[in-house]
Amino acid sequence: MLGRLARAATGLLALTCVAAAGPEKVDNPADYLTKFTKIATRDAHLGGNALADVYANDIALRSGAGESDLASGAIIAMAVFSAKLNAGEPALDAEGRMIKDQLRAVNVMEKRTGWGAEYSEALRNGEWEYAGFNPQGVKSANPTTSCFECHGTLKGLPMDFIYTRGELAEAAARMKK
Repeated sequence: MLGRLARAATGLLALTCVAAAGPEKVDNPADYLTKFTKIATRDAHLGGNALADVYANDIALRSGAGESDLASGAIIAMAVFSAKLNAGEPALDAEGRMIKDQLRAVNVMEKRTGWGAEYSEALRNGEWEYAGFNPQGVKSANPTTSCFECHGTLKGLPMDFIYTRGELAEAAARMKK
């Protein structure tokens, strides 16, 4: 009887931990355009007709120099735009870069001490959580598994699961000058 109670309690605890993980932990950084620093622009984001501006908060910038992991409280926001099209192909500016059309989403990754412990080792990306927001700031109900899978490919590299780590380090160095 005690064994069954212990197993039931362990199962309930596991369900509670899993429920504590997820995008509901991540708030919309509505002020990212004014309070964060733009560190990169990526054309053909994820190989499509989209481009993304990537922003980092001050905590990410202060801890982003070198190869150490970022500090708790680091936030990376990525504003994803559709590209203007010309005859079905992305329109390019004079420098050969895609031209932004409409904001489609703001995707956010946030790091906090202790976050991520609820995930399996295969899915966990350190202490990062992910969330997406529509242009009006409403959190997406879509699962964030693809965020974990994509950023998880950086596991073991000195990038702390951030594709724009080089640009972040450069921005951090400029900030210190």
